[in-house]
Amino acid sequence: MNRTTAVLLADLQHLIEELGTDGGLITPSIYDTAQVLRYAPLADVAPAVAWLISQQEDDGGWGTPETPRARDLPTLAALLAIQSVGHGSEVERAFAQGISFIQAQGKHWEGPLPEDIPVGIELLLPYMLDEAAACGIIIDQAPYAKLSQLGQRRRALIAQMRLRAGTTPTHSWEALGLPPTTDVIDGSGGIGHSPAATAAWLRATTGREDLAAERAAALQYLHQAARATGSTIPGVVPTVWPI
Repeated sequence: MNRTTAVLLADLQHLIEELGTDGGLITPSIYDTAQVLRYAPLADVAPAVAWLISQQEDDGGWGTPETPRARDLPTLAALLAIQSVGHGSEVERAFAQGISFIQAQGKHWEGPLPEDIPVGIELLLPYMLDEAAACGIIIDQAPYAKLSQLGQRRRALIAQMRLRAGTTPTHSWEALGLPPTTDVIDGSGGIGHSPAATAAWLRATTGREDLAAERAAALQYLHQAARATGSTIPGVVPTVWPI
């Protein structure tokens, strides 16, 4: 074994030994960061709002242009977040460009649903479209009709089961319309290993003094999840943690 190979193997061994430390490291999520900003901001929101705006693409949307059906969700979340907590001309510019983008997204959802739709999108996107409508953002929902129908069927099935911590639907808890019970809290202190779901649960339990301990643990979960991105910006969180 030559020296170069030995060094590479040593580096790889060190990296493998570090995997999972403190819940693991994972890149930031636009959707989850926006939802934390809306529902349970961790500190001064200005830096996280600036981070969100910095993630906007030249076409006005958020998310990777190569996967157009995966862009509605982060774009809607970002728009709702900067609308609710952002201020200034930069926010206004980003919001206007984002509105123009999202109003043209329906074309990607016309016709039969493809097999490769993002996981959980049938639950999350109809919920976010309703949230946008409630905030005065006008979007033609007709192209999303089949996706919404699929989501309704799946929510009906989920409603028939007692949702417990560690089950797959808890990762999309914010979209289920269920009461905020403690049954969905997992060992991390969060909901479904999801910062977005955890932030929504915190918003839903505002003022619940009987859940003070659980709320404190959920807030601590969000702080830990933020640290897992390696960012120093409070409230910038990953899409899943621990991982």
